Amino acid sequence: DPLTMARLGATIDDAVGEAFDKAAAILGLGHPGWPAIDELARSGDDRAHDLPVSRLDRDSLDFSFSGLKTALLYTVRGTPQRIGGAKPAFQRDHTDLTDGQKTDLAASFQRAAVRAIVIKLERAVEPFDGAPRSILVGGGVSANSRLRADLAALGERAGVPVRIPPMAYCLDNAAMIGGLAFHLRR
Repeated sequence: DPLTMARLGATIDDAVGEAFDKAAAILGLGHPGWPAIDELARSGDDRAHDLPVSRLDRDSLDFSFSGLKTALLYTVRGTPQRIGGAKPAFQRDHTDLTDGQKTDLAASFQRAAVRAIVIKLERAVEPFDGAPRSILVGGGVSANSRLRADLAALGERAGVPVRIPPMAYCLDNAAMIGGLAFHLRR
């Protein structure tokens, strides 16, 4: 029911939406990040850069996106270098990227972030005796086209319905809070 839940996993650092926002900032795309990343990624090569997919421990259902963000940062800006006694500085920034490089980086970042989520959901679905009744998706990043497609594919493979809200309800967590408030009112 809507009021009985068990936490299976959580983020140990940044939420996926925050990771998308930081990735967009690294690429010079503005805020919020997920729509810009999603749009650029559509025409990019998601295998152009081998960015890390966080798995944590073998059975972990927790998420971590800090390594992915750092890998993107170093891919875009290089490793900080100390010249003389100066404070370490990056060699370049997003303005040194071509449009094609940005699209490939956006696609590669999106693939890695979404893959991490799908891996954790696959792990969560696995131990059930039979399939869970459904997978419920929420939050702003649930509007991401790659995430929606990959979660739908997971649902088909696992024989579990995936419930993703219409786009109008994916842009603001207020809709989720209002939905819970409806069930909590007495």
